[in-house]
Amino acid sequence: MLRKDTLTLTLPLKGEERAAIKMPIIVSKAKCIGCGACALICPAEAIDVSDSFIAVIDTDACTGCLLCLDACSNDALEEK
Repeated sequence: MLRKDTLTLTLPLKGEERAAIKMPIIVSKAKCIGCGACALICPAEAIDVSDSFIAVIDTDACTGCLLCLDACSNDALEEK
């Protein structure tokens, strides 16, 4: 039962809890310079820099750890 004087906080999910809710990572073609930093840090090896120098994410292999977001210096990756 909820009361008016209670506060419910929703904390960001991490690890296995977050992986169960798979949110896609979107690559901005305008911002991605194809440096491969995201691919190098991805523990699932779910990111490849294509021949056109744009990161491509295998959404089936992605575990949702979000390390790629921190690795990208151009903010070309976004969680959707």
